[in-house]
Amino acid sequence: SRSVRDTARWYAEVERVHRPRRDMPPIGEVTGPPSRRLRIGVLGAIPEIAVLDTSTQDTLEATAATLEALGHHVEEMAPPVHPAQFRDDFVDYYRFLVFAATRTARLTHGAHFRSANLTAFTTGMAESFRSVPHRVVGAARRLRRVSARIAAVHESYDLILSPTLATAAPELGYLSPSVDFETLLGRVTGWMTFTPIANAAGTPSISLPMGFDEAAKVPVGSMLSANHGCDALLLQVAFELERARPWPLSTLAA
Repeated sequence: SRSVRDTARWYAEVERVHRPRRDMPPIGEVTGPPSRRLRIGVLGAIPEIAVLDTSTQDTLEATAATLEALGHHVEEMAPPVHPAQFRDDFVDYYRFLVFAATRTARLTHGAHFRSANLTAFTTGMAESFRSVPHRVVGAARRLRRVSARIAAVHESYDLILSPTLATAAPELGYLSPSVDFETLLGRVTGWMTFTPIANAAGTPSISLPMGFDEAAKVPVGSMLSANHGCDALLLQVAFELERARPWPLSTLAA
């Protein structure tokens, strides 16, 4: 969407048709900032797995400063997971999912499915599972514990602020399916460092274009993550940030 208002309106309309789970509060009609000041933990560079480029680091710091200026309590926090172990577990579990999906594709998608149409990366992920099946059970167990770890973090912080990605969007071709599998896997895991934590925990997040990389001419995202059932809080803070630091609409030609 182009604005927080659009996103909030979309969720409100969706809830008119799809009722939320009984154990989760509805998002409801979100129209503005939160009524209380929040405790926000800032998760930045993680040297073992995430090196931030200058525009991403600057955007994170500027977003944190804006939130602090708005009256929120903002402080740095330690990673809620063991970085390298979490990355390896997430990738191993994903290998298993891709392996299972490709092996059952004819059952789920029909007889017209052709493995020859899969990308080299998909095939590489599936084939690489063959060397790590003994690690998947342990990986799955550790990933299941991530939700409890994040819940514990949210006893201290209402929100977690992090970059959306480790760097600004790379040039076309950097993540091309034609890149050899091992190189591409390293590029993907080094770039998509922060979103998998929320993926594993199943918690809501929102990415906002709080910065801009002048060299690449692309927006740079900051991500806010909340506890289970706190989707509305994310939209409220997004409204507040949008008003404090409006982001320009893209002027790039289609």
